[in-house]
Amino acid sequence: MCTIIAKNKLIGKNYDSIVDLGMLFTNKRGQIKSSAVFPPEQSLEWVSCYGSITFSQSGRELPVCGMNEKGLVVEQATLRSSAYPETEGKSALSSLEMAQYLLDTCSSVNEALGAMERAAVESSSWPVHYVLFDAEGNKAVVEFRSKKKLVSIRSLTDALVVDNTEYYPKECLLKLETVEDAWDHLEQLKAENTVWSHVYDMADHKLYLRYGNSQEPIAIEPEQFDYSPESTAMVLDIKELHSGWKEYSEADNRRLATDFYRNSAVCELMKLDQTEAMIDFIVNRSKNYDIVNGIVLRFLEGEQIKQVPIKESHKRYVLVYLASKFEAGRNYSEAQVNTLIDQWHTFGDYFVLRRELIDSGLLKRLPNGSKYWRE
Repeated sequence: MCTIIAKNKLIGKNYDSIVDLGMLFTNKRGQIKSSAVFPPEQSLEWVSCYGSITFSQSGRELPVCGMNEKGLVVEQATLRSSAYPETEGKSALSSLEMAQYLLDTCSSVNEALGAMERAAVESSSWPVHYVLFDAEGNKAVVEFRSKKKLVSIRSLTDALVVDNTEYYPKECLLKLETVEDAWDHLEQLKAENTVWSHVYDMADHKLYLRYGNSQEPIAIEPEQFDYSPESTAMVLDIKELHSGWKEYSEADNRRLATDFYRNSAVCELMKLDQTEAMIDFIVNRSKNYDIVNGIVLRFLEGEQIKQVPIKESHKRYVLVYLASKFEAGRNYSEAQVNTLIDQWHTFGDYFVLRRELIDSGLLKRLPNGSKYWRE
């Protein structure tokens, strides 16, 4: 039973699992991604606006929780009674991809709740509920209690405890003033299958992590990492915490996915009979992300576009990257469009980029040019 505790700007979690493994990944800004869903569901495409650190047991881009550079924390725990609503034309993601999507694109609890209304969790996904926190101290629990809509609980008490049961706001007597208090509570709540425990100190911008019964947690400072598009992604094996971070390689992702999906208990629980195909799918999907974003990187100077590619497929990637700088659902004037595009390119020709965005359908406008928007 995973347990999440929080009070003030301290958040703690015991992560319980049938599999004794896990890795932390750093995730970069400016990365083009899409959800892995099957027809008739519609895949969601997005570009990461914020860097993040995520925990995963089954593969890169499939986090069970994490924190982004703006201070948004996305946690989740299994909730067997979850009933995901029908997608009703919305783009869909798996329950794990939703966590990555929120960390990639949102800076606050309010933004995350809005994003969860616009997208849908794919109906066959693992049943979970989410707990959201941000740097301002806002928090929310999101559950799916019927096939009609998600339930967002925001009028929370100062302290809360969330586990694998439905959450209802109630007075919670929880002494949680220091990081040490958090460790004490997590120790009391630890189960036999607790793989790791972690604590976010939002006031001090630090993340503390302890594997199993180790009494020596390590401290991680998310601000120490480079999340720019040209940076190198990093990885940390939870079972080898004191060996430190290293540069990410495809072999790390394959090892994690292999160890997870070849576990007999996992296969039985997930009713999985195509183990090797699942492993290859997860590894190749992440590899394809790197290939696509390697193409985009060739046309960037820092995080600005330095050249419009000639090859149509490459041009599309660069335009998707640029379109992500516009907020979905917001209306822009032509002057605002020009100003924003100017911020994200170096060659001083906003007209060309504006025309390309319109022609590609990535940016919409009224015939008279009085209003522009990204759907």
